[in-house]
Amino acid sequence: MKRSIQLIIVVFVILRIAGCTLQKTYRYIIRKENGRIILAYKAFEDFLDTDRSWGNYQKLVLDKYPEMRYLHERSAQWGSIDSVKFPQQLKDYDKADLEHYFTQYDEKFLNDLYDLITGRANRVLAPVNDKPLDLCLFLPYSGCFINLEGGANTIYISLYIDPKDVKN
Repeated sequence: MKRSIQLIIVVFVILRIAGCTLQKTYRYIIRKENGRIILAYKAFEDFLDTDRSWGNYQKLVLDKYPEMRYLHERSAQWGSIDSVKFPQQLKDYDKADLEHYFTQYDEKFLNDLYDLITGRANRVLAPVNDKPLDLCLFLPYSGCFINLEGGANTIYISLYIDPKDVKN
C-alpha cells in the first residue's frame, strides 16, 4: 500500500513537470484553423533576460522552436551569420535597443497579419499542396522566406521588416 502511494506521487510529480515543460514549449504559439503563428521573437526576448550565453540561446530558442533551429542553420548556410562568431555576438544584444519590437504588435494585429499573409500565400501555394501554413515572426536574424519542407509550409518574417514598408 505504502509503495503504491509512493508510486502515485512519483507519477504525479513527473506528469506535473512534463506538463509545465510542454506548456512552456508552446507558450508563444497562437493556434489558427490551418496553421500557427509562432512568436519566436518572444522566446528571444526571454533569452535576453538571461546571461545571453550560447547554452541559454539553444535551450530557450533553438530547442523549443524547431523553426528557429531551421532558421539559424539556414542563416549560417546563406552567410548572413557567422556560426563561429554568433554565440559570442549574442552577448552584444541589448534588450532596451530591441524593446519596441517586442511590444509593437498586439494579438489582434498578429491575427489580422496572419489572415492577410495566408490568404495571399494560399492563392500561390494551394495548387502545390494543402499543408498547414505557419507564420514564424523572429529576431535576431533578418530576412523573409518560405520553407515548403516538413509538416507545414512556414513563412518566416523578421521583425526588422516593417509591414508598412511592404508593397501590396
